[in-house]
Amino acid sequence: MSEIGVVDCCILDYIFVEFVGRYFLLERFGFKIRLIEENDLDFMLSLREMESTNKFLGTFCMLNHALQKKWFESVIVSDKVRYYIFEKKNTVDKNKMVWHKIGIIRTSEIDYINRSVCIGADIAESYRGNGYSKVMYDMLLSLAFDYYNMHRVWLYVMENNVVALNLYKKIGFQEEGRQRKAVFRDGRYYDYIMMGMLVEEYKQRSKLSV
Repeated sequence: MSEIGVVDCCILDYIFVEFVGRYFLLERFGFKIRLIEENDLDFMLSLREMESTNKFLGTFCMLNHALQKKWFESVIVSDKVRYYIFEKKNTVDKNKMVWHKIGIIRTSEIDYINRSVCIGADIAESYRGNGYSKVMYDMLLSLAFDYYNMHRVWLYVMENNVVALNLYKKIGFQEEGRQRKAVFRDGRYYDYIMMGMLVEEYKQRSKLSV
């Protein structure tokens, strides 16, 4: 990979990928996935602190700017975790385009031997209800299967997160099991459902969507 930049194209012709040194960019139809930078931490903290996001997370913790920075410094050197920012392109006028941060993407427990990865993502509250989550997960699955050459992608979702459950089923995830009453939130316990998708299922899904 060149230090000055190499442009490559995905198998799917509507996705553009660019590598510039260590910088990664995945772009599709006015949406972009890029690796996090330190100046994204305020956005990430504000999104995680939203009640509509926090109540569906499997873990509960209180954060501040110092803890966020310490976390960021550990993540950028890890080969088991990658975080990304999901952005949408907006037209200011006919001569100017700007990118707005609208979501966060998590990839963790990256297993290069068994070729599996755990994923998760959140859309900022003000951008929900516009179909952006499906676009984000479509691009995330392409990133995992088409670029990182994963064999299996999996995730956890709380049983009461009906919107997310319906989305995951719609895009092809299968329920693989559940941890019964594993998450304590708002005075009661909820099941934590594991869902997954195999590469052959992803390829079949891609054929059907053409």
